[in-house]
Amino acid sequence: ELKVCQKKIVHWHVISIGTMPEVHSIFLQGHTFLVINHRQTSIEISPATFLTALMMPGPIGQYLMSCQIPSHQQEGMKAYISVIDCPKKPEKEMRHLTDSDPYDEQEEEEEEEAYDFENFNTIIQIGRAH
Repeated sequence: ELKVCQKKIVHWHVISIGTMPEVHSIFLQGHTFLVINHRQTSIEISPATFLTALMMPGPIGQYLMSCQIPSHQQEGMKAYISVIDCPKKPEKEMRHLTDSDPYDEQEEEEEEEAYDFENFNTIIQIGRAH
């Protein structure tokens, strides 16, 4: 069983490695695929080829994905895809300073000390060659 998130685009990278001259027709109940800007109800893939199909998972539930070649269906070439409700990723919060926010006073004092020009001039005078 494969799980996909509802309303989150899924990229299907499909490879056919067979040598038989048959085209696989992959179907997913209740969904369509976008292949090279064409909306399709199934993915058609020939032997020794590959393609990428996009899918937007629909309603929450379990759906059968299968090959439409009858002999492949009989041999069990199928999978169940579960569309689930995935939690949204938390968004990063940025700190916005406003006049009402208490700006860290200690940090402000440290900045003033770091740029105390009176002491700075003294240091320059000490370091000056005579």
